[in-house]
Amino acid sequence: MGIVKLLATLFKAIPSLERLVYKIVDALKEANAKNRLEDKLGNIDALIDGERVQHTTTGGSEGVKPTPTVPKSKRVSARVHKGRTKKSSKTRV
Repeated sequence: MGIVKLLATLFKAIPSLERLVYKIVDALKEANAKNRLEDKLGNIDALIDGERVQHTTTGGSEGVKPTPTVPKSKRVSARVHKGRTKKSSKTRV
């Protein structure tokens, strides 16, 4: 306890030293948090890469063309849909 009291009185006597110690403590906390975040992101990337590898190894056979999403047509025309419309006798306001 004597060391803690000594540091407390020293910090009260020299406020700039107290701010310096707080900055050092904050920097250490920030560094530890950054390391934990990098580890978590690394684990997530490894899991995603593992899934990608599984999907690419079980993919379709080579040489087979995928089906086109939009069918090709030789005839190009623009049409207007002539659907039934319900004509109302009431006037809307």
